[in-house]
Amino acid sequence: MRLANVVTVLVVFLLAACSGGDTSPAALALKKQLVGHWATTGDDNLYYGEIDPGSKIGAFVMVHPDGKVFTHRYKVESTDAGKRSIKTTLLFATGDSRGELIVIANDGATFDKTTTITGIEVQSRLTRVDDKTAP
Repeated sequence: MRLANVVTVLVVFLLAACSGGDTSPAALALKKQLVGHWATTGDDNLYYGEIDPGSKIGAFVMVHPDGKVFTHRYKVESTDAGKRSIKTTLLFATGDSRGELIVIANDGATFDKTTTITGIEVQSRLTRVDDKTAP
């Protein structure tokens, strides 16, 4: 019986360790806050879809001001509810990827994003528009 309890504890620990970080209710709520339609000051519109719990992947759509639409996916690598941060990787159709760090404001109305492109960090602030997950 003791062995079964030890094994159960170890399995739970391993699942938590492999799950991409914080799995608390606050972290799950933070991930849900990311889902929706966001806009940059340059009039790009970004749509983050629901995250599949198994793969930790969601749909990502960017619409430029000229109307060009780019459809990709994003993966949640980790979350830190205390810092209100989510580390994601954008997964492009070409097989390329790009890391991003998103820090959502306490009121959920904005987020600051740090994107790493070929070793250079680019920062932007996005404002929540609505709950739509696609244009």
